Amino acid sequence: MAGKQTVNINTASIEELMTLKDIGQKRAQLIVAERSKLGTLTAETLKAIEGIPSNIWDPFIFMGKVVFEEQLDTKETEIGKSVQQDNQQVTTENKEIVTKQQDQLQQQQDQLQQQQDQLQQQEKVIEDFKTKLMIADQDKKSIQYRNEGPIAPKLATFDGKSEWKPYYLQFIHIANKYNWDTQQKLDKLIECLREKALKFFSTRPLSIQTDFKLLADKLNQRFGNKDLPYTIRRQLQDVRQNGDEMIEEFAERIQEMATDGYIDTPEHVVETISVDAFLKGCTDKKAALLAMEKSPTRMDQALQFVKSSIHNQRVLLGYKKSDVRRVQFEKYDQDDSDDDSEIAVRVVNKKPNYVPWQETIEKRVLKTEQDITGINNNVGKILKILETRGNDNRRPRSPSPSRSPARTVTCYTCNQEGHYSNQCENKSNNSSPMRRNRSPSPVNSRPKVHLNEQGSKK
Repeated sequence: MAGKQTVNINTASIEELMTLKDIGQKRAQLIVAERSKLGTLTAETLKAIEGIPSNIWDPFIFMGKVVFEEQLDTKETEIGKSVQQDNQQVTTENKEIVTKQQDQLQQQQDQLQQQQDQLQQQEKVIEDFKTKLMIADQDKKSIQYRNEGPIAPKLATFDGKSEWKPYYLQFIHIANKYNWDTQQKLDKLIECLREKALKFFSTRPLSIQTDFKLLADKLNQRFGNKDLPYTIRRQLQDVRQNGDEMIEEFAERIQEMATDGYIDTPEHVVETISVDAFLKGCTDKKAALLAMEKSPTRMDQALQFVKSSIHNQRVLLGYKKSDVRRVQFEKYDQDDSDDDSEIAVRVVNKKPNYVPWQETIEKRVLKTEQDITGINNNVGKILKILETRGNDNRRPRSPSPSRSPARTVTCYTCNQEGHYSNQCENKSNNSSPMRRNRSPSPVNSRPKVHLNEQGSKK
């Protein structure tokens, strides 16, 4: 750090001079002595000092490590002048820059003001345009509402589990009502697909996925009718009401089959076929016969006639009873414990189909009878076991008067015939002979045990 300091030869002390390279105390003293003699040293007088090589000063002077007082004054004056000139120049330049910036700011302010005016004009134009668009949109909606009705409702989804035909009819009705084009129909239909239907759509080729008519045909083939029309017509000839099927459900099933089996047939013909198949397949033949005699021409008429006939029968004749006969079979075995009678039930002239309430009642009656039979068998076995045990524990009793042929009355006190025990003259105040013959109670006959003070037996 000391080697980088500047040493003024005319003002430096011995210690400061010794900081220079190759300048020791002796040489520093020579320099101070020469300076005292001459007053001010210069480069020439410094090199002329005896005892100090003259060539060591050039590097110091060149590197600026050694300076003279006169040089510093000159440099300070030059630096001051240079600084003053620079300050004047900077001041002039700053004034010019400030003037230019003020001019630019003024121009920018003018431009901003113009832009603000333009923006205000544009905003006003935009507001006017928005107002016109809003009015036009409202007019368009009002006109559309008057011409086409309300906005289309949210469509139901199709998952492939329900029937395709009713869903497609509703979809086409909504599409026609709101004037959807083919692309809108395709988009709406794809949005409504779920689960199996959506999976089926994803496996179709791109040509089918982008064509509404082809897609609707494929969905109809996959989720529409399973049987062909001629197959449904043959099924309609032999269709019968199921045992657990309500009359309304059966009528609806018949009408659907007739509609699917006779596609291009006039409606009145389909109605006639439906009525005939419905009356033919009803389980209650009496009600169907009474309805057939009224010659209904529509399915709703036939259904009302059948239901009315069924209710009239219930009111006048009551519920239909099942033709059931109870038959008892006796079975004898060598073992006395199995000496029981078994009850079996045999159904005579059982018909293949019954009205649901009749079938339910029959099942309940049969089950109740079977349960009663089982209970009777179990009770009989229990009574026999109890009777056997009672006979082993007591002497035989005299036969009951009701069961004895001679109806002889025997007193169990004196064992004489002709009177009962409560009328016996020999009956004493003590207990009966049977009571006297009994052995003493084990509790009373138990020997008495005396304990000592410690609680142990003596």
